[in-house]
Amino acid sequence: MVKVKEQPVKSGETSQPLGLDIQLGRILYQCMHDRDMAASDLKAELTNLRTDKRHKAKLRVRAHPCTRRCSACPHPVFQALYPDKSVERLSGFSPQLRALGYHRNLQEITQYAQLIDFNESLARKIGALTNLASRRSFELFQDMQTYLDDTSLKAVLPTFYPPDPIGPAYLLGFSCLAFTVERCNELLRALQDHIYQYSSGTIHTRYHKTKQGVLGLKIEHEGRNPFIPADLRWAIYLRGHDRQWFSSRKAIFQNRYQDGAPPKIVLIRNTPWVLTRTGNRRHIPFYQAAQRHLRSISTFRSRIISLSNRLTKDATLILKCHRERGVQAPIKYLVVRQKPKTPEDAIQLITRNK
Repeated sequence: MVKVKEQPVKSGETSQPLGLDIQLGRILYQCMHDRDMAASDLKAELTNLRTDKRHKAKLRVRAHPCTRRCSACPHPVFQALYPDKSVERLSGFSPQLRALGYHRNLQEITQYAQLIDFNESLARKIGALTNLASRRSFELFQDMQTYLDDTSLKAVLPTFYPPDPIGPAYLLGFSCLAFTVERCNELLRALQDHIYQYSSGTIHTRYHKTKQGVLGLKIEHEGRNPFIPADLRWAIYLRGHDRQWFSSRKAIFQNRYQDGAPPKIVLIRNTPWVLTRTGNRRHIPFYQAAQRHLRSISTFRSRIISLSNRLTKDATLILKCHRERGVQAPIKYLVVRQKPKTPEDAIQLITRNK
């Protein structure tokens, strides 16, 4: 079997979006190459079959594009053409061929048909997965841009726009998802800056300085996973002894009306109870509007995480299937039983049956 020489991927590239796209692209090219070679050999084998009256249908191989025009097009199909012009798709197993009246050279036909099915199935999975990831990333990117245009949040201009999934180019699913994740992180930073600008310009002490106890958003887990957006949590900002600001997700409240009561440790949340006891009662409408923005952005984040989990899971299964296939003994093409007349014919036979 003719195999495509795979270039080794450098260490550290497999965990990056482009490295994963390159790996899936190589597997796709390998599967398409092996599939087309097996389809060509199956056509040659069917051409050499002798006509027999017991044959109930004519065997053929046809290639046709799918409705989505995926990266694995065109797709070869092993079919049986009946005298009434009806077509049946065949799996290539011996009992199915014997039922159609074929009893010779079944091993070769079954071997080529199974090779076509395996590579076609893997190529379809890669094409459908990259198509889904690129299309969903494009839709999420557009929805976030529409949300930014409809609100007063100000984010930096994107450095990359995901490609339109309708086109002849090979789709880079992981790369498109990574750029969409980065755009979601920029949307989170825009909301964080919006709250900071309001707090520093409005919430002041009597000496026109920024008041302690303001609530803000703290970005967590940014950059830890290129396929998962960062997480935002509400925190309270205070000034320490060295006049440096620090954030805390917990606060200690003492009930002044109960003598001897132990202090209460409360997790900081954007609720009227917390806002009132941190001295931000006058700014409850602003924080409620910020909470609505955070809910909208969290919806985008949940959709991205769902797409990331599906893409990562399916890609892992594809890589595992390809790895297990490489462990198995490769299927060898049968040697054509003919004597070469020239050295060029001998070289072609050797190359064909490696």
